[in-house]
Amino acid sequence: MTNNQTCDLMIQEFLDNNIDMFFISPGSRSTNITIAIASNKNTKSLICYDERSAAFAALGYAKAAKRPAVLVCTSGTALANYLPAIVEASISEIPMIILSADRPSELYHSGANQTIDQVGIFGSYIREFIDLESVESEIDKNYYTQMISYSIFRSQSPISGPVHINFRIREPFLNDSQESSVNVLKSKYFMPQYYPSEDALIEVESEIYSANKILFVCSTLEIEEFLLVDNLAKVLNVPIYNDASVSFVNSENVIHYFDLISSANNKEIVPDLIVYFGQRTVSKRLSKILKYNNIKRIIVADSFKRFNPELLEQTQIITDIKLFCEELIDLEIEAKDSKYLNTLKSLESLINNVLYESNNDLNEISIIQKLNRINLSDNALFIGNSMIIRYYEAYKSGMNFSSVFVNRGASGIDGLISTSVGLSIGLEQDVLCLIGDLSSIHDLNSLHLLSRTNKKLIIIIFNNKSGAIFRHLPISENKHFEEYFLTPHNFDFENAAKMFKINYFNPSTIHDFEQMLINALNKENSSIIEIFTDSEKSHTMHNKLLNEVVKVVEK
Repeated sequence: MTNNQTCDLMIQEFLDNNIDMFFISPGSRSTNITIAIASNKNTKSLICYDERSAAFAALGYAKAAKRPAVLVCTSGTALANYLPAIVEASISEIPMIILSADRPSELYHSGANQTIDQVGIFGSYIREFIDLESVESEIDKNYYTQMISYSIFRSQSPISGPVHINFRIREPFLNDSQESSVNVLKSKYFMPQYYPSEDALIEVESEIYSANKILFVCSTLEIEEFLLVDNLAKVLNVPIYNDASVSFVNSENVIHYFDLISSANNKEIVPDLIVYFGQRTVSKRLSKILKYNNIKRIIVADSFKRFNPELLEQTQIITDIKLFCEELIDLEIEAKDSKYLNTLKSLESLINNVLYESNNDLNEISIIQKLNRINLSDNALFIGNSMIIRYYEAYKSGMNFSSVFVNRGASGIDGLISTSVGLSIGLEQDVLCLIGDLSSIHDLNSLHLLSRTNKKLIIIIFNNKSGAIFRHLPISENKHFEEYFLTPHNFDFENAAKMFKINYFNPSTIHDFEQMLINALNKENSSIIEIFTDSEKSHTMHNKLLNEVVKVVEK
């Protein structure tokens, strides 16, 4: 078969397996792959100038669409730029397929231009590496298509993550225009479903029966999963702590400010059993409670990954969360006394009064509190890393977004704008992105992607002209702190918005922010809302509120 015929068959195999989204970075060696995608009327694609942005956009797409996209790049260092997003996808268990073009074997170690060793380049961060020889070889045509179907399966099961297909292509690239009419033999794969074992249910039932104060902790859950956890919590009279990655659902069992509550030294708030649903949480305070108290812990997740950064004794149950909750509800376990739930709800009410009477300045905390009161149910939310997710985790309450997303696998500050773009494509929905200034600088070139999608992003940039999270760490007392850790700068993003033809807003008060957000929501294209804050004042405000919360909880 020719290059064109082979690539046509491969792309059709993706489509036959319901994979139709391709993130393409232009290049020569990948010519046949790109032409096969462009020539097929059933494909969808986004052209990305650089591969790092493309990979994070594919990550965001897969988070939203619940299936992988395909990354396409040329040979050489183009491929290496995928690594940060591949690390995030691997740790977060997000499916992704990399289809890289490569030089043929005879050009390896020959000094040939744009030739690097692409075999196993991503190491342990991929689920499978498939090296496809040049089409002139004697490999049966069925091998190419069956490797595509297998790669799709491996990207989603048994542990979701990236799969790398490396395709060695010889010149000439455009050596024919013949459409593929070759018949191939198909392979099918069915995903496993993890039912909770009877032994696991018996153990959990026993632990719930023995415990007096139980806390459910939810992280990275779908709405449908959370609703079943919520039903179980209501049956058992158990409070729920949702971390930043869980979409808000109006439930009387959710304790929004548990992260703040847990900063206080009060034995009444400490549970004696925590049941985690999903992956690890953002809150460091919750980790400290676990580490310094004798708390039993049960992890319920559909992942084979080990979750135990505190190195404590625990039980981990690998199962479908929805099936687990349904089975546990059917056991009709006796409800717990509501004293613990009522205690936390009372503290939450007192903290709510403290927070909303204390802060009218324009800063990260007041913006999050303002977003708590605005109905944004037509939008998804993406939360950046570093300081902004810490503030969000502490001060969120009642945010009404359709869904919430984070990149908490490796928790990097790179690729956050491009991830948001991928989310908007996968969701087919507008996205609100909360992000810091250094994160925005890291991903500035991704702003060009905003004009290539038919959904808009509203990027709220908190510009404190520094790496503010380091103010919260012991290094802040060191004489080298400002130059080597705070990394001060004098950049703003107004001209970047002009360059990429993005609406720009710069509020000076909380009222300005609300009006400008409403204006941005009504615009047809994307917007940047840049909020200038003082990191030292925000840090002082956070500590002041935290001290007031501690007084309320310890009273």
